[in-house]
Amino acid sequence: GYYDQFVVDMIQGGAGTSTNMNANEVIANIGLELMGHKKGEYQYLHPNDHVNLSQSTNDAYPTALHLALHDYLSDLAKAMEHLKKAYERKAEEFKDVLKMGRTQLQDAVPMTLGR
Repeated sequence: GYYDQFVVDMIQGGAGTSTNMNANEVIANIGLELMGHKKGEYQYLHPNDHVNLSQSTNDAYPTALHLALHDYLSDLAKAMEHLKKAYERKAEEFKDVLKMGRTQLQDAVPMTLGR
């Protein structure tokens, strides 16, 4: 990752402008290195003139957030599906084991552990 490249304070004003500008610099430097240049040789690829190129922070910031959440939630959904299947296997494994149900800290109708 490039976490160490984001030097702006997480608690910032300006609706994410500082983070957006920092991201533009990181993207420009990655692009420069891919093109065989050194970081900071902005005459070849400039963070504002080329990477930012007329984008609005008010558009770019929410879009980036949505994309990041999509990636994160995709992984979370996979993990939850894995957990669901694990619970289903345990329910099948214990479907015939009886236990006393509890309601309001009192004994209730017996049920199986697989429920």
